[in-house]
Amino acid sequence: MSLYRLIVLALVLSAMAAQGQAAVASLICQSTAVQALVRTEGLTERVGEMVFTCNGNIPNGDVGATFNVFINAPVTNKVNDDGMTDATLTVDAGPGTTPQTVRARLIPPGTLIFEFVNWTLTAVPVTTITIANIRVNATGAASRAITAAVSTTGISRIVTNQPNLTVGFTQPGLLTNSSTASILCDGSALPSDEVITVSNLYGAGTRVSSIRVTEGTANGFELRQANTTSGTRIVIRYSGFPEASRLFVPDAVAGSTASEPSSAGDLGLPRALGRYVPGGPGQLLLVRVRGHDANGAGGALMWSPPFGATAPFTLDAASEVILNRGAGLAVYEVYDGSPSILESAQIATFLALPPTGGAISVAQAQVSFGPLSEVRTASTTAPVPRFAAVTPGVDCSILRDCGADYFPKLVVDAPPLNFQAQAGVPGFLGKFIRILNDLGGTMIWTAKIQYKRDGPVGWLRVSREIGVNNASIILDAQPQNLPGAGVYEATLVIDAGALAGTKLLPVILIATEAPKPIVRPLVSKAYNAAGERFATLVPGSRAVIEGLRLGGAQTQLTLDGLQARILTATDTRVEFVVPEALGFRSTAQLIHTADFVPGEPFTVALAAAAPVIYSNGVLNQDGTPNSAVYPEFVGNIFQVFATGLPAGSLGTLSAKVHDREINQPLYAGPAPGLEGIQQVNFVIPADLPAMNSEVIVCGWPANAPGQRVCSPPAVVVLKRAE
Repeated sequence: MSLYRLIVLALVLSAMAAQGQAAVASLICQSTAVQALVRTEGLTERVGEMVFTCNGNIPNGDVGATFNVFINAPVTNKVNDDGMTDATLTVDAGPGTTPQTVRARLIPPGTLIFEFVNWTLTAVPVTTITIANIRVNATGAASRAITAAVSTTGISRIVTNQPNLTVGFTQPGLLTNSSTASILCDGSALPSDEVITVSNLYGAGTRVSSIRVTEGTANGFELRQANTTSGTRIVIRYSGFPEASRLFVPDAVAGSTASEPSSAGDLGLPRALGRYVPGGPGQLLLVRVRGHDANGAGGALMWSPPFGATAPFTLDAASEVILNRGAGLAVYEVYDGSPSILESAQIATFLALPPTGGAISVAQAQVSFGPLSEVRTASTTAPVPRFAAVTPGVDCSILRDCGADYFPKLVVDAPPLNFQAQAGVPGFLGKFIRILNDLGGTMIWTAKIQYKRDGPVGWLRVSREIGVNNASIILDAQPQNLPGAGVYEATLVIDAGALAGTKLLPVILIATEAPKPIVRPLVSKAYNAAGERFATLVPGSRAVIEGLRLGGAQTQLTLDGLQARILTATDTRVEFVVPEALGFRSTAQLIHTADFVPGEPFTVALAAAAPVIYSNGVLNQDGTPNSAVYPEFVGNIFQVFATGLPAGSLGTLSAKVHDREINQPLYAGPAPGLEGIQQVNFVIPADLPAMNSEVIVCGWPANAPGQRVCSPPAVVVLKRAE
């Protein structure tokens, strides 16, 4: 069981025991509490005091009790090594007595115990008990109630009319204007003599932008209090400045309640250095801190009025913010101000930078309360006060200048951002978008693309991602970066800051499947079917083409538009019969079509006769291929098979064996059953000796009857009978 629950149980048992002793006299207390406004950024916010006005009759007048306070937020007071906090309970027993103060022991996260509080009632038995200086972690949502439950244990019975008290309400303590988001980085000069004062920076035309900070509650800018390490601080974290940038800020800034508020002239007030009069009614004065750490803690004020001074001070001093890799820190502390008036201040940031050649860049200035800390519980060493790094809200609604003409206002003129495209296919699908500043000031904007979660990215592109005031950009869809067909969604975000506004433009791209690329058949060569070395084709004869992607469920081959009969077809080789109707043409355009996709035309050479005998194409009379193993007797018949001889009316055929012309073959014409192949049968002259010799076949083209065209010779072996 936790210690907290043990305490609660003990209190319950104590109350039950007290109810059983009704005769015991009691001290009756009327309880009240201050309902303080505590800042939602604060980690050590002081809640309101609780006051108990008590009277009654205690035997002997001696009162003794332990007070237990339960807070519904983590208590973050400073504690010592013994676990004692600086939260206090003070007892004032009336005239003639000395008030006594007891410190509380903390039982994390939210229980304070004021142990063994003893006092003696006076003749006027009225006692005032005050519980004060309780600090809590108030971070979280606004408009929450911080409550305290108070009970007692001990020898005296103390009864309150209201043991549960509201001691605080949460509310944001810091608001800013939109100029805190971005600072335009462009070339601007320092004073020629480099004497850095605010007035010299203005005189040199050094680029300046204002940061306005405003209280969210009347005492949001709290001065330094007892038991604290500093007053409320304003921390400005600069980042993103180009190399060679130099930043300068005022050493002190007069706020809205000062006799002359500091102003750069860009937020509704005329340009002014600022004037502060010490000693009078509270005037908001922010003083820069030097020597602070990276969280804005520690250090000392760079300036303060001399003790007892009452004359006005003009605030012209300025100093540099040291940048490291484009980042730096400026810290201001609230030195003076009014606890009952809502105050604001304008902090000028001066940027000196060599000319940038027209290149646009934007740096950032993030504002928060300080010192910043991650310590969210009671601590012996962490600063008080301390704050979480909470981004402030916009202050114009409180100051009633949201529509003022010195603030920019974003207007976006864009067509419907709907695209249609084929997935994977490159193309320019641009939409022109106008970005306008409809009011005043400098409007720095960014254009970013937000893709749907878990969806593809990279299919949109903007021509410019950053700009100043009026400009046009192009939103370009890039369907080549899409994985396939579908409906793709994104959002184009044009962001000009919290005050100027943000526009969210929906983008839809409907992508269809891209057509498959046409892959055409490719013919690389054509030749006589009987020999790859012979590239001339003959009408009516067989031929072969080779290449890529020649096969398919449907194939077709034409020469000069005349369809050829395809005999066999694979992806790399097609054998066909050259159309006889080509006649005596010398060339033709061959087009091969596979699965309805035609290839590029391929030019082939034609002739009426260009015979080639097939390998093993000379058969003996009994049909066996002639060879040294199977020679043929003279006087028997040779059967010669070739392709490329003239077909039909295109010419006549003859043969020759050894030195004997065979002008009247037994048969010369198409080989039966072998389309596109010619057959020549003739008798081997009987007077030839046994020997190795040659056979050729020849064609006599009808258009040139005196020009015999013969095949390369085929080797034959002859024998004679014994």
